[in-house]
Amino acid sequence: MIMNNLYKGMVLLFVCSFTLMSCDKKSEVEEIITPKVVYLAGAEVNSNGNLVAKYWKDGIPVYLTDGTTDAVAYSMYVSDVDIYVAGYERDKKTGHQVAKYWKNGVGINLSDAGRDALASSIFVTDTNVYVAGYDSYGYGVAKYWKNGASHNLTEGRTSASAEAIFVANNNVYIVGTENVDNNNLFRMNYNVGKLWINDVPTSLTDGNGISKINSVFVNGSDVYIAGSVQDSVSKIYNSKYWKNGIALTLSESSNASDANSIFVSGSDVYVAGKEYIGGINIAKYWKNGVSVNLSDGTKNAYAGSVFVVGNNVYVAGSDNGIAKYWVNGSPVNLKDGRISSINSIFVK
Repeated sequence: MIMNNLYKGMVLLFVCSFTLMSCDKKSEVEEIITPKVVYLAGAEVNSNGNLVAKYWKDGIPVYLTDGTTDAVAYSMYVSDVDIYVAGYERDKKTGHQVAKYWKNGVGINLSDAGRDALASSIFVTDTNVYVAGYDSYGYGVAKYWKNGASHNLTEGRTSASAEAIFVANNNVYIVGTENVDNNNLFRMNYNVGKLWINDVPTSLTDGNGISKINSVFVNGSDVYIAGSVQDSVSKIYNSKYWKNGIALTLSESSNASDANSIFVSGSDVYVAGKEYIGGINIAKYWKNGVSVNLSDGTKNAYAGSVFVVGNNVYVAGSDNGIAKYWVNGSPVNLKDGRISSINSIFVK
């Protein structure tokens, strides 16, 4: 849900592509030969049927919760030597979801256990930790936390949720969804797609059909957003991305599709998601609007997150209920092989 941000401390060539600076030949060679570490965040189902929040570092699992209650990791960010993961853990006494993030495996609660809350996305810049999500005060309130201090984006008059956050150019960009009325209270089932820049909202959709806005990426002065919008006539979800508020439909057919994550490298736009074809969800990504299938269509799969370094495209998700990621279209299976899924990928 995804999300996927520009990360500090990446290899020199990628930083150069983002800032539009030039790199010398030595830097290009260093980018090619420098080993990459792949970080993945998600959840697995344990023997008790509980969801366990975890991340993988080069395929080695690190458990964030003990499995005595449900927990999920939705987003991660690696800054220098520190690993940040955002999600929720259900309180053992009240049963409510507590929004939290983990820094190097140590949990930090963002909400109390008196109501449901969730952390959807995390972004770290300098010493500041930004987390987007929602908190339920009656209706769900879209919000973010900066260094633990909460900032409400909506007033709670209708349900809303913040799904992804990105910080660039001294601005805080957040995307999510909000209801135009109170008829539908389920998270991710809202009418209007939203972008907030420094808490100021802009609507991405007109409210005619349910919107799912999942990811944001800022490249220079351009703001890219990924999600899907329900067609008002067919009621089918069509995957889209927006550049500076202008929508481009990635899949517009009788097949439902979702765009879960967006990443921009130079002039190339990558979007990861899924498409429902022949009764099966197919994991895929789009590069500049051209689709690339990642799964073979024999079992349900999806792509939840995309990350690009140089010429290499990393996409993570799940195939037949098992966590998996792909590098340039080739699958990489994780050794634990349990029922699990990946919601976020970061490559350093």
